[in-house]
Amino acid sequence: MKSAVLACSVFLFVLTACGGQSGNGSSAQPPSTSNPPAGNTADNSAATAPRKYTESNVCSLLTNAEAETFLGYPLKTTPTAKTETRIPQKPVSCVWTSPNSSGLGVRLASLIIWESNGEFDAIKFYDQARNEPLEDGAVREPVSGFGKDAYIFGTTLYIKLNRSFIQVRVGALSEMMREQTFSMARAVLSRYAD
Repeated sequence: MKSAVLACSVFLFVLTACGGQSGNGSSAQPPSTSNPPAGNTADNSAATAPRKYTESNVCSLLTNAEAETFLGYPLKTTPTAKTETRIPQKPVSCVWTSPNSSGLGVRLASLIIWESNGEFDAIKFYDQARNEPLEDGAVREPVSGFGKDAYIFGTTLYIKLNRSFIQVRVGALSEMMREQTFSMARAVLSRYAD
């Protein structure tokens, strides 16, 4: 009986610590950012630490003033944090939005964090996605200044860290504001604990 209670307690702790929540109720979705393909589950070498970033703290990696600087306009709303429960690896994201100069479009700054935990090896997932063959015309552009494995794919910057990887993007729906994306990545990484 004691072992059953202990096993149940451990399961509930892991479920809670590893993002077993369904989101903050917001209907806002992060921008489509050419996510890596659906992936693997961790093997025994994956980190077993609970997630460091959740809906409650992911948006703290960038101040609203920084987001406005990178976007070039005042924020439209407060940032939106979400756990992507539709994806088995449950990455956590934060999206900052502002209207563009005409007021008809929207610029987005987005951050998505994929952390290793007892169920998911983010580094193995990143490496598999990075080495997967691309469709005709698609290109992964290597980027310097963010580690040897950083690259741009589509309109998103991918950065591999020690036990996680992040996706960073600043721009309109179909464009990437390259220098602003790099500046945002540097700001996030200055506060990021991997």
